[in-house]
Amino acid sequence: MLEWMNRARVDPQADLVACGAACSDRACYSAQPPMRWSEELNHSARFHAAEMARQGYFAHDSKCTVVQNIDGLYPVACDGSASCACVGGAASCTSGGCTAWTARIGLFGAAAGGEMMAGGVTDPNSAFYL
Repeated sequence: MLEWMNRARVDPQADLVACGAACSDRACYSAQPPMRWSEELNHSARFHAAEMARQGYFAHDSKCTVVQNIDGLYPVACDGSASCACVGGAASCTSGGCTAWTARIGLFGAAAGGEMMAGGVTDPNSAFYL
């Protein structure tokens, strides 16, 4: 996904040309510097994918209050199941609420600027251009 995102950032007009009339505002987008790979963001994304698969949901925010030390638990001691990933071992939210996607990314030591999710696609091209 990083390759697709950077291609769109570096030359947005070329990337959006296939959009046709659906992207009439494409001239408004200026080139941006490419993003760099972040192991912390990758770790967070892999955890969230496992968390959603194990707990049976699809959403940006977690379905529970994620334990504060999840970055040290996943994937060796925790596979994303509620029993090890969620406060109290259950897919429910504590009085502080469910863990928002930005907070979850922070638990892995990264800063959040955005999150892309896709389901039911088989290749990165389809996922990026949903």
